[in-house]
Amino acid sequence: VIAFDVAASIPSGAVITPDRQSAEGHLGWRYASGLFFRGRAQTFRDGLESGNPTDTHTFGINLAGPLFPDYVAGFTANMDAFVQDQDRRDSSIDRTLYTASLNLSKAYAGWTVRTGVFLQSLEDFTASPDIATQQYTVSADIPFELLAFRGVVTPGLLYRRVVGGPTVTRDWSPTLALSLARGSHLARANLSFLDQNPDAAGTARVGTSAVSLD
Repeated sequence: VIAFDVAASIPSGAVITPDRQSAEGHLGWRYASGLFFRGRAQTFRDGLESGNPTDTHTFGINLAGPLFPDYVAGFTANMDAFVQDQDRRDSSIDRTLYTASLNLSKAYAGWTVRTGVFLQSLEDFTASPDIATQQYTVSADIPFELLAFRGVVTPGLLYRRVVGGPTVTRDWSPTLALSLARGSHLARANLSFLDQNPDAAGTARVGTSAVSLD
């Protein structure tokens, strides 16, 4: 699959972004195993007629599907990585963003275990501080039966570390999701807690709880 598109317009009341020039290309390839590879290149110029346009260039790849299906059953992955450069003619914006994520899923004995990694680095060449983010997640879908109900309970945990200039923030978030089904009836509940712990002087540690039922 190969696609390429170029557009430049200054619409009035249109649903597309006004005063933007854009060009993008996409490349895809599906392997016999079901693994799918995609590549993308995108460039946008916003404020085309403003005299001070902002250029955004993005290059990325994505790989998704079953991993090693001949050796490991039920093992899937989704990997995405891209670099994005953005600058404005007057140099008020000049930054580069690097982002990579990897999500793995494995089915075993009725369970589905998932883990994920998210990494991002923002390099700012103006007066703004650089920002680096690391995030790790793990969760599992555990099916069960209770009386005439069939359900799934999903415990999970998130850890995130954000470094912005001299400040480091560490976040922890345990989660618990529950669903129960019987015939046409379905009930769901979600519980979560977020502990945000910045190390900057005078900044409070914040804990947030959330509960939803439907």
